[in-house]
Amino acid sequence: MRDEEYRLLWEEEERHWWHAGKRQIVRGQVLKFLAGRSTNQGKVRLLDVGCGDGALLRELGCLVEAEGIDCHLPLVERARAGGLRVCHGDACRLPYDNATFFDLVLLLDVLEHLDDDRLGLMEAGRVLRPGGMVLVSVPAHPWLYGSHDRALGHRRRYTPQSLFRTAGGAGLSVEFMSYTNFFIFPAAALVRMKERSQSGGAVRGCLPPFWGKFIAGFYRVESWWLKRWSIPIGLSLLVRLSKEAFL
Repeated sequence: MRDEEYRLLWEEEERHWWHAGKRQIVRGQVLKFLAGRSTNQGKVRLLDVGCGDGALLRELGCLVEAEGIDCHLPLVERARAGGLRVCHGDACRLPYDNATFFDLVLLLDVLEHLDDDRLGLMEAGRVLRPGGMVLVSVPAHPWLYGSHDRALGHRRRYTPQSLFRTAGGAGLSVEFMSYTNFFIFPAAALVRMKERSQSGGAVRGCLPPFWGKFIAGFYRVESWWLKRWSIPIGLSLLVRLSKEAFL
């Protein structure tokens, strides 16, 4: 990803409706996971792989014992400056051994950047304790791949079938899969299809930021819905994965 695009992401991550909406959906999934645990299991340990500058870690820190890892040193330094526990490292070579179990591992918009996405999932499974959960989000619909994806350094977009195969190849079981970003999908799809014939450009949300408060209501509905049911179509895919034994 280009330096200019990192700068834009840093500026927007805290306030932009896209990032805020994603955090709301993830928070709902974490709360669902916590509700299913018995009270005597202790504090939940969470690892956010590809945590960026730690906006999500700050939000989840009151719920779980959270730490992160990211391959981009400027983002790691920014997160550390904010007092977060973040290390510099590679999603395909996590600096934790098999005895360092996490109850939750997040891979949010990470797999599409990896040359070997199966290895990235295997690493997440390796540090996950039995009974834990890997939560993954990825961009959906390969037919939408275009300049926006290239600018962000995406190798691919996913279908439910391709994501299911990748998870299975990594030794993980799919517990739940759904599309997300349902409400913005029609407008976003039109923009992305137009971008397919254009070269890169600054990374921005596909709808104007001043729509933020209006769109936030959509994400509240979506977060509530995803705690109970799946969504049949959307711009992204969300999947909950588990493992039954050590990898």
